[in-house]
Amino acid sequence: METLESKRRTLIATNNDIKRRVEFAELQGGSASNQVTHWLQEVESMERKVSDTQRDFEEQKNCWKGHFPNYYRRRKISKKSSILIGQVDELITNGKFENGVTEPLPLATNALPTMPIVGKTAELIQREILDCILGMEKKIIGVHGMGGVGKTTIMRNIHNNLSQQSESKHFDYFIWITVSSDVNVNKLQRKIAKELKIDMEEDDDEDGAARKIFNALKRRKKFLLILDDMWDAFNLDEVGIPLPSEENCCKVILTTRNKGICGQMHAHAIEVRVLSEDESWEFFKNIVAVGGVILSKDIEHLAKDVAKECCNLPLAIKTVGGSMCGVDNAAVWMDALKDLKEANGGFKGIHKVFTPLNIVSCSAHYILKTTRSLLMS
Repeated sequence: METLESKRRTLIATNNDIKRRVEFAELQGGSASNQVTHWLQEVESMERKVSDTQRDFEEQKNCWKGHFPNYYRRRKISKKSSILIGQVDELITNGKFENGVTEPLPLATNALPTMPIVGKTAELIQREILDCILGMEKKIIGVHGMGGVGKTTIMRNIHNNLSQQSESKHFDYFIWITVSSDVNVNKLQRKIAKELKIDMEEDDDEDGAARKIFNALKRRKKFLLILDDMWDAFNLDEVGIPLPSEENCCKVILTTRNKGICGQMHAHAIEVRVLSEDESWEFFKNIVAVGGVILSKDIEHLAKDVAKECCNLPLAIKTVGGSMCGVDNAAVWMDALKDLKEANGGFKGIHKVFTPLNIVSCSAHYILKTTRSLLMS
């Protein structure tokens, strides 16, 4: 029984060490291997068996106040203990795990919801960005362009292609962070920590959070970090992001409306431009024609004018076109065109380009409301 207790203590110590290694790995985004999970379950079962045997031994010692022990029962316990000693020894040996206790960090291959790239212009830009990502020269890449031009769509397609196809060999881990306009360093750190499954405390300051993020990203070796919709520049090391280099082969990609942020981030700038007029009309026509609706000549003329008011912006075309999908009433098209022209009328130059994005939701509501009124009349 003394030998069994000694072996039990060694097994528990080994078990606790492995549990700590697994917990640390889980904080970094890893997970216990199936072999380790099974071993931990076997240890838990063994602890119960040893405890039951020790309890049986203590109970038989109390027989007749210990003066007349039950030798038959003691012999039975002795045999059981001898078997358990061998099994505990085997568990201790099996708990060495030469290949480590966790599975390799999984690639973030979950596809992001997105729409296909529209037009040759966007395809060429996507190819340019992809060449920079896979090349060695550009470490930080800034994708800039006006709101609604398709920066996020292009980057989501690139993320999905790289993480799901054979080209994923270029990176060990893919991280997508939506930054947005109201994010400071601490908020950004918490967004990254959540994506990396890092346990952040409420009282963690920026330096403490930066250390955790830095170590987690270093463990992921070659990572591709995409920071979408950036409104302000920041120092990568201040957040805890290792600087991309030829040694670590990591890449950081940011998308922004402000080209100046690319310069502040020391990023190679690539502009995402609006669609050509032909691409815009083809895109708009395909959206409106969903469901087999064929536009008459009169409506097609109005539809082309509506598409032009979207200023060749994919987001505006998608939203307005979706609102007009299936509408074959010329009066509704005329009202929609008038609505868009009035909204755009007071703006010139770059401000006019942004206007459809501000009014598409209002236009959609107006168009649908008008359509229902005409159908009911």
